[in-house]
Amino acid sequence: MSTIIADNLTGKTAAGNVTVTSEGGAATFQLQQGLIKCWIQHDAGQTVTDSLNVSSISDDGTGDYSSTFSNNMSNAGYAIAGSWTDNGTGVCCTDPV
Repeated sequence: MSTIIADNLTGKTAAGNVTVTSEGGAATFQLQQGLIKCWIQHDAGQTVTDSLNVSSISDDGTGDYSSTFSNNMSNAGYAIAGSWTDNGTGVCCTDPV
């Protein structure tokens, strides 16, 4: 098995165009489209404790929070996923954007 160590990947045909082939070779996908674009960890909307690509969070009502991207998605057709963990204090640990 070979190991590639790199600080930067650049596509051959376009800088951001890196194609990854599946294990069986039957499918390919664009690497940049398979990477997480945004996530946030906060304590019930009071304090953002960690995030990626989130500039702010708003408390829109009980259990209803909205976040603002630091860098917008390329279009409005993106999917979100999320989870909630209660550590016994009602503190939210992850939230979809």
